[in-house]
Amino acid sequence: MGEIICMNKFRKVLLTAASGILIFGFSAVGSVNAQNPLREILDRMDKHYKALTSLESNIVRTKYESTLKDSSVDSGNLTMRPGKGTSFQLRLNWLKPRVETLIVSNGNYQLYVPDIKRAYRGATDSKKVNDSGGGVIGVLNMSEAELRAKYNTKYHGQVKLAGTEVWHIQLDPKTKQNFKFAEMWVDKDGMPVQVRITAKNNDTETFQLSEIKKNIRISTAVFEQKLPKDTNIIPG
Repeated sequence: MGEIICMNKFRKVLLTAASGILIFGFSAVGSVNAQNPLREILDRMDKHYKALTSLESNIVRTKYESTLKDSSVDSGNLTMRPGKGTSFQLRLNWLKPRVETLIVSNGNYQLYVPDIKRAYRGATDSKKVNDSGGGVIGVLNMSEAELRAKYNTKYHGQVKLAGTEVWHIQLDPKTKQNFKFAEMWVDKDGMPVQVRITAKNNDTETFQLSEIKKNIRISTAVFEQKLPKDTNIIPG
């Protein structure tokens, strides 16, 4: 998944729709082994991960600030090609309330913020990728082995999400991170349909996808973006 990174000071200046994903579809959760539901859920997630070749979806992020007891909502869309290393490709367009575009391809990223005529470029391990949403979406690019290596998992049962039954699991980091824990809501096919990150100060960011299209043909041009001549390009 890359490292999931919480909101930081730089992000508040740079981004209004940040952080990093996620996705749903079916009418009822299939039955799982009552003795070991988590085992079967993780198996389904792994099979889904191995079968996923592309993804398009709408995305909504809800950010809650616990101190102020205030929420904000950002929306947009994403396109993704799963893969390891430089083969992973992502385009994340935040459209409301502020326009920003994050593209990850060939081991590099470009984050374009048109209203300030600025673009940031660098390697995909940059914190800016996580801050703009790439880190959370990266959960779709994680095998079961990777998930188990990085997190201890807990099963919280079945719940309804937007009228659909899903499995609710929790991920507790095995190593020190800038967040307390993450939660995932997983559909019957093993796809995470929603992800929530809880920061150490109890702020949360929740990402949910809709209008999902999987394993469709995607042009390589999607992961390219020509910038206006007056764009200020900042490496980092």
